[in-house]
Amino acid sequence: MVSLQESKCLHNTIPCRSMRTIRSNLCRSFSGDLHPTCATDKLDSCSSVCPENLEQTVKNCIENLEFPSVTVKRSAAAKLRCLAKNQSENRALIGELGAVPALIALLHCSDSCVQEHSVTALLNLSLLEENRVLISQLDGIRPLVHVLESGTETSKQNAACALLNLSLLDENKALIGALGAIPALVLMLQNGSNRGKKDAITTLYKICLVDENKERAVNCGVVKLLVEMVGEEGDGMAEKAMAVLCRLAGIESGKQKIVEEGGIPVLVEVIEEGSMNGKEFAATILLQLCDVNMKNRELLVREGCIPPLIELSLCGTAKTRQKAKILLRYLRESRQETPGSSP
Repeated sequence: MVSLQESKCLHNTIPCRSMRTIRSNLCRSFSGDLHPTCATDKLDSCSSVCPENLEQTVKNCIENLEFPSVTVKRSAAAKLRCLAKNQSENRALIGELGAVPALIALLHCSDSCVQEHSVTALLNLSLLEENRVLISQLDGIRPLVHVLESGTETSKQNAACALLNLSLLDENKALIGALGAIPALVLMLQNGSNRGKKDAITTLYKICLVDENKERAVNCGVVKLLVEMVGEEGDGMAEKAMAVLCRLAGIESGKQKIVEEGGIPVLVEVIEEGSMNGKEFAATILLQLCDVNMKNRELLVREGCIPPLIELSLCGTAKTRQKAKILLRYLRESRQETPGSSP
């Protein structure tokens, strides 16, 4: 049996330095205005706004958001998008003057450029905590999920980033999943551009802090995609995929699905040949899979994991050595409890 001290070590395996580094990279704040594709609207026109005219300009834009003309709506949303791009003071003023509800309403606009400018303006505004609270209070999550499901590629990506910012409020994490964001994020992870996949996996990582969303993600088939990403090289997604798998392995259905989708041999390969960060992620996931599961321990032995784990226990970082040693003890226990096994 594992000692109390080792059990405590196991529970401390996830919050380690390299995983904190990945988490920081995954969840860093976006600078806003990520994908300016509606180039016909002069997004740099806000540079000509004098500070003394800023308040009136914002008020005019808000009025124009409700104007019948699509062209006028498009120009007003583009202006607010630009004004909110870089300056926190502008974001605060735009929120205080009442732009948020008008922008939320335009997320259902049939004009793709109006929708894109509006969702990107909200993304930029959501960099400010007060605006995150305001967007949440005005039921802005639901229409953002609508854009995530049916918008252009750029609008989907910026909606995902806006939801990531809103998930910084703890009460929003479960709500974002409950309102249907996870199937759309999984679809983006499967079919999106490289940028879209990174936006989707980052948002999934953040909202899968809560068990309800872990279950939703597993039920949507994300584990298969993540395991495939771990096995791919050169696209920079393997460690991000393992970061999400670490979270999904925290629930029983997640553990089962990782094993069913061939996760153990893929993780063993990472232990053998991956980067040091990758080895630590892989060891963390395998610890969760093998904690109280003798069958998974036996699978790990059959995959030939003992030699690379011994090497990792001797040559890895302090954290990875600790994890490798606990895994090796699990595997020794498995061999000792299997009838007819060698001592």
